[in-house]
Amino acid sequence: MATRLYMDVHVPQSISDQLRRRGADVITAIEDGLQAAPDDELLERARQLGRVIFTQDIRFMVLVQTWQRQHRSFAACSLATNSAARSASTFAISN
Repeated sequence: MATRLYMDVHVPQSISDQLRRRGADVITAIEDGLQAAPDDELLERARQLGRVIFTQDIRFMVLVQTWQRQHRSFAACSLATNSAARSASTFAISN
């Protein structure tokens, strides 16, 4: 089963487009009409849809950690950061 992604508003459209060209199941927050929604609404929407939220917003990890401490469920959160020196990805999962 392929991972179903929910792209945060901070992820460039070109990334979503490239993933789709490779067959990924992607929905963006903008396409979903939630471009102005706060992070907690985006995480909840991704949970409702059974999708992994993909973001480049480091503040999202604070929200994810809070939800984990509260034992709130969500599919997952993938955080991608880029710099000239490195590229890293953090992945948090909660049931």
